[in-house]
Amino acid sequence: MSHTNSSKFLTAVTFLGLTFSAFTASVIFDRVSWHQAAHLKKTEYAVTIPLHPRIYRLLPLGLVAPATDWLWLQSLTDPSLEHVKRTVRAPSFYYLEAVTLIDRYFFDAYLHGGNFLLVVKDDIEGARLLFERAVKVYHNEIEANASAHSELSAQWTRMWQLEMSLGYLYLFELDDLLKASAAFTEAGKHANAPDFLKKLSERIAKKGGLFEVGLRLLQTMRENAKDPLVQHEFKKKQESLFLSQYLYDLNEQFKLYLMAKPSYQRQLKISRENLTKDWGLFIRDRMVRLVDPWGGKIFLNDSGVVDSTTPRMRVFGIK
Repeated sequence: MSHTNSSKFLTAVTFLGLTFSAFTASVIFDRVSWHQAAHLKKTEYAVTIPLHPRIYRLLPLGLVAPATDWLWLQSLTDPSLEHVKRTVRAPSFYYLEAVTLIDRYFFDAYLHGGNFLLVVKDDIEGARLLFERAVKVYHNEIEANASAHSELSAQWTRMWQLEMSLGYLYLFELDDLLKASAAFTEAGKHANAPDFLKKLSERIAKKGGLFEVGLRLLQTMRENAKDPLVQHEFKKKQESLFLSQYLYDLNEQFKLYLMAKPSYQRQLKISRENLTKDWGLFIRDRMVRLVDPWGGKIFLNDSGVVDSTTPRMRVFGIK
């Protein structure tokens, strides 16, 4: 090999080496959430962390779609059944994020993947990231240039469901009424959205309105969920929220009963003994059944609040 050819060869090898090194470094140090996965590698979830999306983009064009489908299926077969801590992303989140970074128009991954994280894994932050990314893609690309994305627009006709889920997350998990109202308003603008979405803000402001809105939304989300596991989780949340609503109404009735008593109005602080006595009179006068709809015992707890022995979960910030 001549000196000139040898020099060219070494230059080419050096260039390829530097390119590969730069690519590897960009993958490792990319600010995408793969740097957050490091802590998971020390747990039993290590095998569930996918390769960085840039790796999949190196595949021949015909293999990118099958790879994306594989990642999507992997996200739905998350082996861990328990909820994750608020500071930790669910393993399935990384697959869902990979899918939506490789194919940012994969609507089902945003909607059903986000709902899976929200209700099954309790990964609120992961669900929020997916939902908000979908909103940006829709408004900045698909809606903004509808003529160029006519085929995609047809695939995104269920956008109202995603914005409804996002509004639900804002309201019941993040306690952000302003963002929730904005999300519900956007959801209600879609021609195929249910009529009740257009009046959610008014219902939320009503006394006890959060329960009405929560139960209605859970029913709609349950009906539109495809995964039986997600449907089951929605049903459990509905049952818990219904019991919470039942106890809320009973507490409100008891408060009104007390407020109507002159003796109660004259006291700055009511004793436990008197409160227990009034609770007994309330039960007698209003013929209150001391069994909740699920068979649990109704009682007055140590804080003077009407409660039940039926176990219930915290449903989107309400218990």
